[in-house]
Amino acid sequence: MQKYIRLSGLFLLLLTLSIAALAQTTSGTIAGNIQDPNGAAVANATVTIKDDARGFSQTATTDADGRFIFPTLAPSTYKLNVEASGFKKQERTGVLLVANDRLTLGDLKLEVGQASETVTITAEATLLQAESAERSTAIQGEIVRSIAVNGRGFTPLASITPGVIFNTNNGVADAIQNMSANGVRPSSNNIQLDGVSVVDTGNNGTLLSLNLDAIAEFKVLTSNYQAEYGRSSGAQISAVTRGGTREFHGSAYLFRRHDGMNANTWINNRDKIIGADGKGLFNKPRLDQRDIGFAIGGPIYIPKVFNTDKQKLFFFWNEEHQKRLVPQAAPVRVSVPTALERAGDFSQSVDQSGARFSLIRDFQSGLPCTTADTRGCFQADGQLGKIPANRLYGLGLNILKIYPTPNVPQGSGFNYETQALTSNPQRQDLVRIDYNLSNAWRVGGRYVRVSNVNVQPYGSFVLASNLPDYNVILPQPRNTYAVTVTGSLNPTTILEATIGGSHNAIDINPNNQKFNRAGLGLTGIPVIYPGAVQIDSPPRFCFGGTCGTNGRVANGPNIGSNNSPFTNFNTNRDWSGSLSKIVGQHNLKTGVFWQNSFKPQSSFANNNGVYDFGNDANNPLDTGFAFANAALGIYRSFQQASGYYIGKYRYNNLEFFAQDNWKVTSRLTLDYGMRFYYIQPQFDEDLQTANFLPNRFNAADAPRLYRPVCINNAASCAPGSATRRAVDPSLLATGFIPTAANTIDGVYIGRIVPNTGKLLNGLFQAGAGIEKGLYRNRGIHFAPRFGFAFDVKGDQSIVVRGGGGMFYDRPQGNTVFDLLRNPPTTLEPTFF
Repeated sequence: MQKYIRLSGLFLLLLTLSIAALAQTTSGTIAGNIQDPNGAAVANATVTIKDDARGFSQTATTDADGRFIFPTLAPSTYKLNVEASGFKKQERTGVLLVANDRLTLGDLKLEVGQASETVTITAEATLLQAESAERSTAIQGEIVRSIAVNGRGFTPLASITPGVIFNTNNGVADAIQNMSANGVRPSSNNIQLDGVSVVDTGNNGTLLSLNLDAIAEFKVLTSNYQAEYGRSSGAQISAVTRGGTREFHGSAYLFRRHDGMNANTWINNRDKIIGADGKGLFNKPRLDQRDIGFAIGGPIYIPKVFNTDKQKLFFFWNEEHQKRLVPQAAPVRVSVPTALERAGDFSQSVDQSGARFSLIRDFQSGLPCTTADTRGCFQADGQLGKIPANRLYGLGLNILKIYPTPNVPQGSGFNYETQALTSNPQRQDLVRIDYNLSNAWRVGGRYVRVSNVNVQPYGSFVLASNLPDYNVILPQPRNTYAVTVTGSLNPTTILEATIGGSHNAIDINPNNQKFNRAGLGLTGIPVIYPGAVQIDSPPRFCFGGTCGTNGRVANGPNIGSNNSPFTNFNTNRDWSGSLSKIVGQHNLKTGVFWQNSFKPQSSFANNNGVYDFGNDANNPLDTGFAFANAALGIYRSFQQASGYYIGKYRYNNLEFFAQDNWKVTSRLTLDYGMRFYYIQPQFDEDLQTANFLPNRFNAADAPRLYRPVCINNAASCAPGSATRRAVDPSLLATGFIPTAANTIDGVYIGRIVPNTGKLLNGLFQAGAGIEKGLYRNRGIHFAPRFGFAFDVKGDQSIVVRGGGGMFYDRPQGNTVFDLLRNPPTTLEPTFF
């Protein structure tokens, strides 16, 4: 930590000395033209802008063309005063500036008169933004807090921006990975909170979200934005947290959603799902959402001692407690083993269509098992489909006993139905401090902490299930901080520097007393790589459909810890700074952005194993029914990774830019600049990742694969038939006649012929001459940007914009993380 603090301090010092600058800030710009009643420019007029809420003010002087500009102002509501010799003083109130905005006030005409006289202008109509080519939408905090938003996050409001849609089916869209702007993929968006990125570098989604009462305003830029914006090529969302003012303000609130105020789902009504109360009412999913919180802000002062005018130091504190009980959108329907099936009796079983199916094939008989000929079917005690006790496999029966008993009559494809609630209690805390060092310099800092523990009855992406009996408890602590210093080196030169970071953690360990091998009677369940197993939970078990196969058990139960435990945390550190310089009609800006990311994450390889008991005609031992396969210990396939690995992924992102906003005429503005990207490939510092490299593949060393042939060179043979066989292609020479003796079972078609070629041909680990990230580091990327804004009538009522540029993207880390499960690091064979 001390090393980090020293490096941060050195960075800020070098930033100031070298006048480096930032790519992305939250500051905005206010500009305008001062004219006399005849429209002539008024030079050397004094323009003062003041934030009455915090007592901050700046002064500028108009140039020969009567133009003024304040290039780096904090988002707020301002009052503008204009004074010039021979004219009345003009005062304009209610000038609203939002984050990253480029606000032009147009032509301000002074009235001839004494300076002691004042003309006040208030409540003017909102003018179109005419100072840049960007396509954007700004949303102010007071408006945000007066709108009912599902989930009370601010991000869904981005959907009011033209070209932005949210792809979500649960009504809650508080995540940028659900958002697409102008058709750009959702993983290409960027979101910043007070100038600091809050993007998870795994999926390029939202690292944390914040409630509406903590947000002052935010801006969404979707296209034609300037060179100062980078990291991602999609939408840029810049949000600013609320701060304190010269007066104390506070609020407390309670928001509630309850199923009593909701209609039932159309699926429940359509299917006439009966409620548990027995009154014949259609079952309505329970829903309960509560948001309780408060916000308070104001000055920090000691009467007659410190900050007596309440214009220096301010605070803001927001705390919100959220309760979320959210049901599945529709009932989850599963086919679970019946009491008879758990005992090995399949005489009353049904198939996926609900029809009786008791033709359980006994492979040892070698006889047919069909409706017309049942000699090869299991039979016991006069019951067709009942397996004799001496043939049953004890561990297989214990697998069938894992699952709950049916709770609804056997229907078409299911006999067990649930609609359990997911619980997501959350607490959000925001503390912000702002300090006006002087009218030229100000500093602000904020800290956000989000703590929540998800309780997911159907599991998570690691322990996924279609049964609600084994809750996965998923803690997700997150936090972010930012400190920003802004100052005027002189009236035309503004410096801004920001340091900040963000962190989240996800640890999923499904070990519990209810779901462990000993408690379930599965201590002896076999696996190929015992050393890869990290927890006491059994492997994942599938019965067709849930493991990518279809069979007679439709909607089979699916539960298990195939890639557990899962560990992940993401720590990002951002350093940035900006320099703006006004030279005549040019607003020049240059900047640098540096992000360091560290993200350890475990592999998604199936280290705990996956058993698939689905029926498969290509399996010579298959009974024809998945539950019967399990009862006999017959599996379609078993897959397991050879080890459990955690990657330690890092990268450095360095971007810098130079741009100009040129007011060519009072109506025409040009934006142009260049952004430079250094996007270091994300890499595992232990160099465990591996990939197939085509340029290092040697065709001469390729293993041979079994090819399909038809017995006696028949013109055709159906897949799965006895006449369709597999053969080593080296035997396929002139005159070769396939027979049952010189070929093997067709299940091996496409498989590797043993002892041929090199299995790892073309597969390499990072390091030793291979790029650490396993893809080429292209060095510096050049991204020119150009745009224009033309005020058609000169009164900002019609503005034409256009532009273009090159935009680069940091790819999501999950693409790299998947390389950890590749050979030679990880072997993940499938056994049939």
